[in-house]
Amino acid sequence: MLSVTLTFTTLALCLSALASASPLHHRNLSPDEFPLILSGTTYGALPLVAVTTSTSGQLNLVFQDPSGTSGTPAYLNATYLDLDIGTAEPWSIYLPEIGEIDGAYEPVIALPGFNGGSPGWVVSDGSVGPPLTNGDQLFLACNEKLDESELLVLNWFNYAGSIPDGCVIAELTTV
Repeated sequence: MLSVTLTFTTLALCLSALASASPLHHRNLSPDEFPLILSGTTYGALPLVAVTTSTSGQLNLVFQDPSGTSGTPAYLNATYLDLDIGTAEPWSIYLPEIGEIDGAYEPVIALPGFNGGSPGWVVSDGSVGPPLTNGDQLFLACNEKLDESELLVLNWFNYAGSIPDGCVIAELTTV
């Protein structure tokens, strides 16, 4: 599998900018909930956090320094992957429609409501399996600007032999 290294400086700058994002309320996990963790061979485990930005009606999903948060609680609702942000209704993780365009990638977001996201998620033995529409799709963690802050953002990607600059291949786990 292709592997890319984030330099320590790049990762440190990205993580320091996270303080300006607006993370949502976090609490202890219930027995049905789990954290979503960025897993990779060239960097440490980073929790996934839903943050508010100036884009109304959606939450952006970013990776943050584990010393500041354990991540936004997640749980499986049938085959939807939902987030508990402390509101009456959950937010559901949505994978953007990227089709089969080689090299296309878009941020993964969360939308309000039960079943507002993408169906077909599988969580098993600590692994998180997204719904695939073709065999070349995978997650990326990319340095991106959200509301003038440089953040490490979760993206959905059609692999085409190389990955974009500022990105690394990402795996989501629950441990």
